[in-house]
Amino acid sequence: MTDQPPGSAGDFDALLKRFEPQVQRSVDPFEVAVMLEAEGIDDAEAERYGASDVFELARRLRDAAAPDVRGPAPPRKDWYPSAPIAVLRGLTFTMGALTIMTAVGLGAGSQAVVLVIVVNTMGVAVMQAVSFLSYVSLERSGKVRDPSAIRPLLLVLVLPLLVAVVGATLVDPLTGLFAGAALAYLTGMVMVLVLGRPVLVAVIVLPVAALAIVDSLEPDRINATWVVGAWLFGALLLVTASFVLTRPEGRRVVVRLGAVDLRAALPFAAAGLATGIVVIANLVTIASSPPLQAGGTRSWLIAALPFLIPVSLAELLVVGVRRLLHQATASTSSPEEFRRLGHRDCRRMWLVHVTVGAAVLALVVPLLEQGDLMTRVLLGLSFLLIGTLLTASLLLLSGDALRLEVGLLAVTAASLMAAWLTQTVLHSTHQLAVDVVILAIAAAVGVTLSTRVTGSFAHYR
Repeated sequence: MTDQPPGSAGDFDALLKRFEPQVQRSVDPFEVAVMLEAEGIDDAEAERYGASDVFELARRLRDAAAPDVRGPAPPRKDWYPSAPIAVLRGLTFTMGALTIMTAVGLGAGSQAVVLVIVVNTMGVAVMQAVSFLSYVSLERSGKVRDPSAIRPLLLVLVLPLLVAVVGATLVDPLTGLFAGAALAYLTGMVMVLVLGRPVLVAVIVLPVAALAIVDSLEPDRINATWVVGAWLFGALLLVTASFVLTRPEGRRVVVRLGAVDLRAALPFAAAGLATGIVVIANLVTIASSPPLQAGGTRSWLIAALPFLIPVSLAELLVVGVRRLLHQATASTSSPEEFRRLGHRDCRRMWLVHVTVGAAVLALVVPLLEQGDLMTRVLLGLSFLLIGTLLTASLLLLSGDALRLEVGLLAVTAASLMAAWLTQTVLHSTHQLAVDVVILAIAAAVGVTLSTRVTGSFAHYR
């Protein structure tokens, strides 16, 4: 201990000298923060060195470490490294929706369907955080990114998966079956994609998805036993692949994840939970519309296409924009010029999104068999707008604007539910129109905010 006052340069310099070799070898500030916490330096102690918390102290140590020894900082990486992985990540939403539709088609009651939706929503929230922690673990496992570094995270996921399945099974065996399938697909797809194996995921998932789509459109064409068997077999393959791919070869690499990492992962879980809640809120508000009430799973699948197809492509579009702007940082030094580039690339992305969504909407409206033309258009628009909102939220997530994303989704969900309750009490027949207006406002705000965040030059540097 020194006699210098808290926050003095002497204290910080002494700390830097003590940890400089480890800081120079670190991958990111999170790793430095974990190291500091392991040495007993918490948020309160960080104030002694002039930092507000241990993460800020870690970042300052990284900035102060000798650049000629540490070398240039690695470039900021895209969230997802390739187009196939981005598309398949987007398909996790589609698989969740198909799980619910298959359960309905096989005779699951409303209570069972609600449980499957809730389990799937919670799974999406957990997997957002686990995906983040998996990438962190792989980065810290060494130059050869050892897959066994994420095995502990996979093992942690098995317990809640089993608890959810057992709990749902007590309500109804079919519910437990599809709740387990939903979580298994979500877990397996995310973990195998983190390990960079999109072909394996595609080979397992796409045939099951195709079978589920055919079953939803033509319920009597395929025997129910084959449908259930395909879902379970695919889920088993994905979970097995996750464990096989993460098995240690020789001595297992152990990566420490500290409280700083867990705190950093919490916003991702919150973002995933908010995404699930806003989708559920939208489903609640539109469930009573004539095309969905009278048409069964076929109508649900057709009506949801303006949501499912653009959302499946959302990650591909977001990664494309981020990569282009990331490359532009090497040749652009003016924030104003970079902002123009960012806005231009975002406009192109939104043009593609709207074009795809509008094309799907034009195909969907004639296929819906119940309700008048205006009702069918509004129903398709509600799904399209929820897809636009989630695409904007993904762009906010990739821009580290997690609070903005969660706030936007939470306010939208609350507005949808408040409008639904009001319309129910008043026995109004304009619920679908009100839903579309709320989603249109939320989508416009999301597009504006996400475009502004994406064009921030400082964020990329």
